[in-house]
Amino acid sequence: MVFTGTTAYIKESFSAVETIPYKGIDFVEYDLEKELLENGKVKEKKKISIKYKEEIREIYTETSYPLQVLADILQGIKDNVETLDSNNQMIQLQNLDPAIIELYFRVIIAYLKLKDGIIAKNEYKELISLMARLKISKIVVDKLRDYRFSEDNEDIDVVLNKLKEQLKMHQVSSNAIYQSLGMDIIAMNLKVLDNWQAEETLVYILEKLRITAKQVEFTIKKINMEKNY
Repeated sequence: MVFTGTTAYIKESFSAVETIPYKGIDFVEYDLEKELLENGKVKEKKKISIKYKEEIREIYTETSYPLQVLADILQGIKDNVETLDSNNQMIQLQNLDPAIIELYFRVIIAYLKLKDGIIAKNEYKELISLMARLKISKIVVDKLRDYRFSEDNEDIDVVLNKLKEQLKMHQVSSNAIYQSLGMDIIAMNLKVLDNWQAEETLVYILEKLRITAKQVEFTIKKINMEKNY
């Protein structure tokens, strides 16, 4: 079973995928049918009925597939969820809208300027390296160059809100993008990772991105493993 923000997908072995939209469900009912066979054994058949306004969907199984669990989840969604929404959780940054990519890097630039209003040479090197690795378009690179040299240092909360609005507009998970931002910023601070909690600006931006200490430690372990490998 797979549950997204708007739809459930279920598949029993050797059967086709069943697609179940949540929208329009009136009720979900589970039933266990029993049949006495000639040999004296009891044959069980599980069934859920999903009632929509214009149709009833019925799904059967004679195996141990947990249809009652599915029925409880679907009915719970119907009874307790007010808004149905699905966001893309797995998307590569370079495939996103240019406006999102620009704001992604504006967050990083705003972070790099936090301490003293400038970007140090080593920080600039890390920034350019990340842009190259993600194959940022020339148009976005040019916009970021102008932004980088601007004397107006944008507040991180302001640029994060702009990023969040763009992500919502394009139905992209803000959590996924924030985690990606956190990992990229952590990777820019390799020299201080042994004592990252002492880096005030790093702690500040990670808190803004809702990155927990456990996530930071996991990311550091991942970076070290890749470096050793």
